[in-house]
Amino acid sequence: LADGIDPSAIAAVFAAAGSTAPAAAAAEARRQEYPEERCVFVGGLEGGDEEIWPEQLAEHFKACGEIRRVTIKIDKVTGERMGFAYVDFADDASAQTALSLDGFPFFGTRVLRVKPKRPSGDGKGFGKGKCGKGGKGGKGKDWWGGSGGWGGGAYWAITNKNWSKGGY
Repeated sequence: LADGIDPSAIAAVFAAAGSTAPAAAAAEARRQEYPEERCVFVGGLEGGDEEIWPEQLAEHFKACGEIRRVTIKIDKVTGERMGFAYVDFADDASAQTALSLDGFPFFGTRVLRVKPKRPSGDGKGFGKGKCGKGGKGGKGKDWWGGSGGWGGGAYWAITNKNWSKGGY
């Protein structure tokens, strides 16, 4: 360049600004905290007159074992629930027990599909089942257990990954 600036130095600055290293580290930490082997996919939540809440799913699956997190997925464009959720358990045996609830009735008219969570692979594409934050009108809100809450510290969420902070 005319000003004596090294083009490779400029490229390095832009590469560092777009670095995904912190995001990759955060994703790895979530995978360790909530291993996929301990997570089940729950389908069949669409339809019906009333919305399903994380506490209701926790109540349904509590006989299987300790629940660490319930995530109901939201479409980030429409803000509508997508009709499925993920339930994370404290151990592998609890997740395996939950699979036995496939086809059981839920709130009268719904029949739940309970399947093992599909692996997220390299973190690209659909079906990752990770948890995001943010939202509008109650959507994307986090529910924390604890005193007066559900599950003694379990994490409840209605989310969509990559939702911008503060809304859509």
